[in-house]
Amino acid sequence: MKRLLVCLLSMFIFCNIAVAFAANQDSQDLTITKMTKIIAEDPRDAVAYLRRGEAYLFNQQKDLAINDFNKAVELNPKYASAYLDRGWIYLKQEQYALAITDFDAAIKLDPKYAKPYFNKGQAYEEQRLYQKAIDTYRSFIANAAPQDIQFVENARNSIRILGGTI
Repeated sequence: MKRLLVCLLSMFIFCNIAVAFAANQDSQDLTITKMTKIIAEDPRDAVAYLRRGEAYLFNQQKDLAINDFNKAVELNPKYASAYLDRGWIYLKQEQYALAITDFDAAIKLDPKYAKPYFNKGQAYEEQRLYQKAIDTYRSFIANAAPQDIQFVENARNSIRILGGTI
């Protein structure tokens, strides 16, 4: 009886996750459709390129996402979010120099924007530049917003793991 209950509960959870993922996938596809229409009407709308790029990123269409982030930056060179998102893709592709360049651009545009610091710390950590990673994580913690509490804890843990102090 206990196994049956565990099995049923597991199936219920799996089904709910699958439904939620499918709903989110549909939502991303809808966003892509809407943003494509907006871009067709106004090809200079940097926000539409950013939002469509984020939807492409969710759908694992990284090349299309980078193209849209490039266009957003081209249209609005002061768009910190576009640099952050493009940098994140470069980070995941292990193109660390490009990632750090984009994170630095986002930080320069908005020094209180905490997420580029965190991602830049990850890029340094991946390259085994541990002291730079520690310093960058500290900058992230100093600039983090209250809603970034989980990222702050992750940064603190990374600092400790890398042998630094908070």
